[in-house]
Amino acid sequence: MISVLIPVRGDAPFLSQAIKSLSESTLKPSEVLIIDDGISENQLIKLKELNFDLNLKVIKNKGVGLVSALNTGLDLANNELIARLDSDDMVYKNRLELQYSFLINSPKVVVVGSQVTYIDEDNNNLGKSAYPLGNINNDARFNISCLVAHPSVMYRKSSISKVGGYREIARIGTTSLCEDFDLWKRVARQGELVNLKDELTFYRQHSGQLSNKYRYAQELATLYVESDAFDNTHIKFQILELGYINLEDKIRKSISGLPKKRLFRFYVYSKLIRSDLKFKKIKFLLGVLSIKFMNFIDK
Repeated sequence: MISVLIPVRGDAPFLSQAIKSLSESTLKPSEVLIIDDGISENQLIKLKELNFDLNLKVIKNKGVGLVSALNTGLDLANNELIARLDSDDMVYKNRLELQYSFLINSPKVVVVGSQVTYIDEDNNNLGKSAYPLGNINNDARFNISCLVAHPSVMYRKSSISKVGGYREIARIGTTSLCEDFDLWKRVARQGELVNLKDELTFYRQHSGQLSNKYRYAQELATLYVESDAFDNTHIKFQILELGYINLEDKIRKSISGLPKKRLFRFYVYSKLIRSDLKFKKIKFLLGVLSIKFMNFIDK
């Protein structure tokens, strides 16, 4: 009774490993939705040649970009319980079974995530995550940072649909940013978000990963989501094109309600995006130290 949702773009060199891991699950999904958001011809050919015991469905994205692909899969999924997975990650054999059982026995929970094992391009173990355990709705950090690993979750389709699915908060080109953080903040009004203590997903770290490629833009988008109009109707919701020119002018008004500490973070990260690559690490370190100093003064 589980649908697995995997948006795919480009060559997706690790996709076959992701699908193979699903085929070895102790509880197999009834369908695996591969949302084609611009899959290369080579990868499409490889998909047709896969011979795993799974109900694979390759579906063309109704629009363009990650948010559109996720909403396309959400609309077309035939089951109430949907597991997310990225094309470069893998599941532990017992992940789907544990999360399915947890949701069936926890009617108040709408999203269940887990710890992840970080791996490199060659599947070498890089360590374990430290996401907060249990119900995170009332965690003080929930309003200012993403406390759930998106590729690790299983959620209730009805709950996600009630809040309008995924929204495009910020993007660079066709790359969406912070769509998961935005969703968790909204869906928390429908029920509990819970992280299990178990490592249930292999989360791949590599140079082409969006979180590495757009690290500082992700920070800016996180600040925007933190300040957005969830409870402040005077801030108008908008889609933001986060580019490398005039970045501050595009979102300054939207974050004007932030506390001074957060505004300072915004200033630091906006300068980082505009700076030369060779100076980014130095400026980032100085920015972090400055923020820690301001936090110390506040105390």
